[in-house]
Amino acid sequence: MTDDLKKLIEKVIRKELESVAIEAVEIRPDVDSDGDDVLRVVVVLSTDKDFDVHHAKGLVRHIRSEMMKRSENFAFPLVSFVSNSDNKRLKAAAG
Repeated sequence: MTDDLKKLIEKVIRKELESVAIEAVEIRPDVDSDGDDVLRVVVVLSTDKDFDVHHAKGLVRHIRSEMMKRSENFAFPLVSFVSNSDNKRLKAAAG
């Protein structure tokens, strides 16, 4: 996965979720249980407050659309959301 693809995905996420306080966007390639290439996309939210999932409606569609326009990697983006504090705890527990 290229840095350009990472930048593209983060740009789309920040545009589509402009009203959401985002700390970071973490992206890594992976393989799903069927052996298909996927992109694990974790949106780290700046706050621990409840996240309204309606903000994320259509997010994957927007990411895929931009990827296809640029003939980028066609791995399917799997997007998840985590608070900054939970993300730090998860990383600490993972070692």
